[in-house]
Order: sequence, then C-alpha cells, then structure tokens
Amino acid sequence: MVDEEIQKENEEKTPEITIANIGEGVQRKTTPLIEDANLAAKRVEDATKALKEQNDRREAIEANRLVGGRSESGGTIKQHEETDEELTERFMTGKLKLLEDEDAR
Repeated sequence: MVDEEIQKENEEKTPEITIANIGEGVQRKTTPLIEDANLAAKRVEDATKALKEQNDRREAIEANRLVGGRSESGGTIKQHEETDEELTERFMTGKLKLLEDEDAR
C-alpha cells in the first residue's frame, strides 16, 4: 500500500513527455532571495561605475589645476599697482632710475 502511494506521488511529480512539450525543457523558478541578491549586485555595479566616472572627472580637474600654474590655495596672485605717490618716493630716494639716465652715463 505504501509502495502504491509513493508510485502515485512520483507519477504526479514527473511531467509526461509528449511531442508538444519536448522543446520546453525544464522551467526553473528563482527564489526571492536570489532575485534580491541579483538586484543588489546590479545596484553595486551601477554605483561603482558612477563613482569611477566621478573619480576620472576629479582627476582630470586636478591635473588641469596643477598644470595651469595656479597656487596651491587656488587663489590668484594679484600684482601690486604702484601709485603716483609711491613712484615719486622711489624716484626721489634714487631707487628708481630712468632709462635716459643710464644712457647718459
């Protein structure tokens, strides 16, 4: 009696092969755990790709900044413009020599 029940269960579990369903093959279902893991892996791959692109852009900006001749602080060097009073003071103290004076010597 037990053998008959086992035989019936096995018959119910095994699909009957017919000409119509030969090409179908075995249909496998994925578990929700595997689907969740696949989705998480996809998100990690996308995030890694985005971070790599950002890092490449930052490296290019940093390289341009270093080659551009700017100071480390990122500021620009401001040239001091001499006022008329400062120019007169330098001339009167003898620190400023005119080109004509040098040619005359």
